[in-house]
Amino acid sequence: MMPSSPVVIALAVEVKNLFVISAAALVIRMRDLDIIGETAVQNVFRGVGRTWRTEEPCPLDRAEEPRRFQRLCFRALAKNIVSKSKAAELQDPGERC
Repeated sequence: MMPSSPVVIALAVEVKNLFVISAAALVIRMRDLDIIGETAVQNVFRGVGRTWRTEEPCPLDRAEEPRRFQRLCFRALAKNIVSKSKAAELQDPGERC
């Protein structure tokens, strides 16, 4: 049996600070891992979740920082796809468009 929408909302709000991600992203990740079903996701976003695009529930204590690009640069460096200098250049925010 999958958790109901109120349980999903409570879990997302409580766990979001632990992982430093938005509650909406956590709900989607729970769906992707088959912890909750598509119906629960739809119920969340039709209810209280519809306001999460503009107002995060229980704001995070610290700002979210996107790390995907950094991880991809490190992976490319580890696999010798890019040089150290190219990885450093890619990491410099002043150089990116």
